[in-house]
Amino acid sequence: ENRDLWTLEGHVRHFVFNGYYPLYPWFAFALYGVWLGRRADRVAGLAAVSAAVWLGAECAGWWLAPRLGPIASTEAAAGGPLFVVAAAALATLVLSLSERLAQQGRGVALACLGRYSLTLYVLHVVVGIGVFDRFYQLGSLSLAQVAAWWALFVWAALLGTRAWSARFRRGPLEALLRRLSFSEVRA
Repeated sequence: ENRDLWTLEGHVRHFVFNGYYPLYPWFAFALYGVWLGRRADRVAGLAAVSAAVWLGAECAGWWLAPRLGPIASTEAAAGGPLFVVAAAALATLVLSLSERLAQQGRGVALACLGRYSLTLYVLHVVVGIGVFDRFYQLGSLSLAQVAAWWALFVWAALLGTRAWSARFRRGPLEALLRRLSFSEVRA
């Protein structure tokens, strides 16, 4: 909601609660990520718990949102507490399953994705959201269509990063950032 955006109250509300990337809930994810990162040795064992928490939050949101409104929704635009819980649990589930793959020696492709995370982040915003939204109305897609688009992007990212890593040590944006930060010793 952009009501009174150009007033101090509206600007603070936009920055903290209802802007495109407001401080809440995104700062909660940063804190959770730091907390979870310090328990990295236990992440692989969290798959069942995180799946249960994610499903529980989604079910609670499905039941509560019609009764209490957007604050009880798990939709990202609402940014409420159930969204934070559901998204953090789903992220933990993905990390847990990824860690299990890595422990089984099947994490080489995932390591490529991790090395090129900045490039992939920018690509997902520009291509995965920007270009796609230009041709389709993202809000009108079904969950299956969004999942198919996501799977296609991940598949292309896996293939692309594997091919890129055969020739280059870093991704294009990672190399640029490294060069701009003057962190490499120049001969």
